[in-house]
Amino acid sequence: RSSDLRLVSEFPYIEAEVKYAMKEYACTAVDVISRRTRLAFLNVQAAEEALPRIVEIMGKELNWNDQKKTEELENAKKFLYYEMGYKARSEQLTDRSEISLTPADRKS
Repeated sequence: RSSDLRLVSEFPYIEAEVKYAMKEYACTAVDVISRRTRLAFLNVQAAEEALPRIVEIMGKELNWNDQKKTEELENAKKFLYYEMGYKARSEQLTDRSEISLTPADRKS
């Protein structure tokens, strides 16, 4: 069943949990990733990866128009970037790990 599909492959949260969260009055994507699944606290990158599907499910169930879906996605990303520190972490990530040593460091 499609509701048994995982939101992110590395974590046990499934699509049905988003629908159940809405029955418990979750009405924002931030609520789902932070309070209902706690995914934002476990892995911010995974939470961002799950967001489009979460917003799609919520939009269908709550009859959101495209503008509302976009707003929810943007608000949730802002939450991850600024409240959960993803922006700070992502700025530190590079595609290569370079170590710059000064001549004095090399002698030690």
